Amino acid sequence: MDKWNRGTFSAKTLKRTAEVMAISILPLDLTACINNTKVDTTSMASLGLISELEKGEFLKKVPYQTTAQDA
Repeated sequence: MDKWNRGTFSAKTLKRTAEVMAISILPLDLTACINNTKVDTTSMASLGLISELEKGEFLKKVPYQTTAQDA
């Protein structure tokens, strides 16, 4: 086993401490990505089922209606 001097020991200890802190903070960062709000789908066009869209030619004319609202 290699002998460590004070500098090597301090560097390795600092590196391991930083790794443990990063791993413990990671779950907190991921919880910020959770968005429980509902998506407003009123402005989206209803295209039907994906299986129906995949049939036939690639480009299809999809009828839809829009309502313009003034801000």
